[in-house]
Order: sequence, then C-alpha cells, then structure tokens
Amino acid sequence: MFLHRYGRFVFYLALVFQLAPALAGPTPTTPAEIIAAIDKQHILEPGARVTARVDNQQALISTYRHYKANEQDLKIDAILMAKTVTALDPGITRVRVFFFSSTNLNRYNQIDVTSVDIKAFASGEVGKEELLSSIQVTPGEIEDPAKKINNALEASEFMPGRRVNTVIKDKEIEVTTDLDSLATDGDIKYSALRMAKQALAAATPQEIRSIKIAFLDPSKGGLSRIVMFVPNLIRSLDASIQAALSPIAVIQAGANGDLADLRAYPGILQEERQKLLDRIKDLQKHGVGIAPFVTAFKSIEEQIVASSSDEAKVSDAIKHLNESIDAQENASKDAKSKTTANIAPIAPPSKSNSAPVTRWVLGFECLNDAHILADPQGYITAVEQKVNAYDARQKIRAEDDPKFAGALRYFVQVLSTENRLSDIGKINQRLNQIRLKHPNF
Repeated sequence: MFLHRYGRFVFYLALVFQLAPALAGPTPTTPAEIIAAIDKQHILEPGARVTARVDNQQALISTYRHYKANEQDLKIDAILMAKTVTALDPGITRVRVFFFSSTNLNRYNQIDVTSVDIKAFASGEVGKEELLSSIQVTPGEIEDPAKKINNALEASEFMPGRRVNTVIKDKEIEVTTDLDSLATDGDIKYSALRMAKQALAAATPQEIRSIKIAFLDPSKGGLSRIVMFVPNLIRSLDASIQAALSPIAVIQAGANGDLADLRAYPGILQEERQKLLDRIKDLQKHGVGIAPFVTAFKSIEEQIVASSSDEAKVSDAIKHLNESIDAQENASKDAKSKTTANIAPIAPPSKSNSAPVTRWVLGFECLNDAHILADPQGYITAVEQKVNAYDARQKIRAEDDPKFAGALRYFVQVLSTENRLSDIGKINQRLNQIRLKHPNF
C-alpha cells in the first residue's frame, strides 16, 4: 500500500515539474531585448542611446531627441518603437516614450502609443493622418534633484550601459553604480572624481556638503568600494588635472578632418599606421568624404597612446580599415566610370506625382531610410512582397499599385542625397518598366 501511494506521489511530482514552465507563463520581456529590437529596426539615428523598463503591461523607453526632429518626427519614431515592442511582446499594451533634450537633460517630450492604436492602423481602420493627429506630445521636466543627477550620469560618455542610483539625504549625494571587475583603485578614483564633478554640477543650485560614490561588485556578494568627496576637493583636484593637461595640444579638424598636422603616434606598427593615414589623406584629395575613416584611425591611435592594445589587435584594426578604404576607392572608381548615358532616365512624371513623396507613401507602413541606404535592392524586394500581400484582396500586384511606384520614387530621393548613381539607375529602370504599363504612375 505504501509503495503504491509512494509511486503515485512520485508520478504527480514529476508531472508538476513538467508543467511548471507552462504554468508559470511566458518569460517577461527584458529591457535588453526591447533595446536590441529597436536597434535592429534602425528607427533612431545610429549611436542613439536608449534605455527601457517594463512595468506590468507598459514599456517605458527613454532616448534623446535629435536636434532637427520636429513633433511629427517624434510621433513617427514613437509609433515605430511601439510597433516593434508590441510585436516583440503582445502582452505590452502601452508604450510610453520619453524624448529627452540633449541640451537640457531635465526636459523631455512624452508620447504614449497603445497596442490598440497600432492594430487600428495596421487593419486600415485608422489612416496615417488620423493616427498622427490622435497622438499627443506632452512636454515635461524632471523636478526631483536625485533624478536630475541620475540623468546627467547615465547620459555621460563614461557611464555607457551602467546602472546608476542616486539618493540625496541631509545635503549628501550618494551615487551607487556597478563596478568594472577589471578596474584598479586608480581607475576607481578617477572615475569617481568625474562622476562626483558631474553630480555636483547637476545638483546646482542645491547646497551639497559631501558626495559618496559607491561601486558595487556583484561577484563578491555586493561588496562595495567607496570614494568620498567634498565640493572644495572636487574643484581643487579638477583644477590640478586641467593644469597638468594644459601642455597637451588638441588639434582642431573640420568635418572631413584637416589632416595636415596629423601623424602616426610613435609605437607598435607605426610605419603601417602612417601608410594607412596617407591613404586617407589621398582620399581627401580626390574629394571623397573621409570622416568615418578619420574617426576609425583616431580610435587606433588612442589605443597606442593609452598603451591599451597589443600588436595583434592593432594589426587587425589596420587591416579592417584598409579593407574599408579599398571598398571606398572601388566605389569611387565605379561611380566615375558611369556616364549619364548609362543611367536610365526617369520617365517624365505626370503633374500629379511630380512633388516629392514622403516615407509614408505606402500608407500602411513607414519606409526606413537606413534600410534604403544599406541594401536598396533587398529592401525593394521586401517592400514589394508586403505590397503584394496588402493588395491580395484586390487581386492586383505591386507593380499595378501606384503606392509601390511611389515607394520606388522615394528610394530615388533618398539615394540621390548620397549620389548613389548606380543604385538610382537600377531603380529608374524598374520605374520605367512600370510606367510603360501605367503612364500616370
């Protein structure tokens, strides 16, 4: 009898363990997954910082407003982010986006987009203009002093991706952050000084008597390493550092980089680095934009100056940059070899479509400039498939839908800004084929 009951107990226990994952429900979406999904869609400018948090059925996203963006641009970006997040996690019913000012980290514009908004637009119940007009942009400002300091530290270039928590009590600022496991005591002191200086500036005009920076080490059970400052010490140390750095020259460079005074820094593979720099200078002489190459070269030089890289890593970086320059040189030669006669001209458009088109030309989806520039032909194929699916109920193909022709015209507009003549020629050929059948397109 006992064995029979014991056997049943073991059976039910095993069944519970098998069902446990299903009973627990789906794993909640993490902030990292949301950020990765937004980054994958290329919604924001390259390098734009994004933070995210999930609060029950609401996703909170913070980023920075591009200085050229107007309210309409913010709404479009918020809609695209909401669409991405709700597709990633259907359990999220509201996405709240905060667009912070890059010049005043305490001010922001808030936009809320619900899953109902996204579904209504996708089904065609709500049009583009109606959707945009229904979404409100609400300006706001952070009043809490601790949150102001948090914002300043999280936005700074020396705190990428680190968790920061700030508390102000009895005129003392206490900042807690994660510890870099490889950091030395010297690294911690210097990082703490920079954080304390930033926190003190963000707390102005509030009176502060002391600042405590605590670095938590999760690998050691939450053990922390603490650095304490008073305001006068921060100012004194900062003045001493600035005085010590004053003999070091900073060379000013234009947008394309004025390279006349730039030389490879003495150190490992100096000759190879100098040859690389000479290639970049040669590109500049031929009128090619070199800003990305200058940035990459300076990154290599910074490693040499800081003695933070070995020969293998520097050699690999030089190799990759040389390959990028090779690709740019080949592209420039190809563009010059193409004559205007080889580029298919655009058939004269009718007056109805002579005006520039917008990235909302499809009506049901916003075109992505980054995708157009990265892979125009691949993106055209993807857009054509979506238009075919959208038009399936009307039993027409994309080439018979003026929206698709409008999308191709938008591709040409975007590629024209980068003088992508070869890509423009291919798209014009496709447009001409469509216009033979539909002259009004």
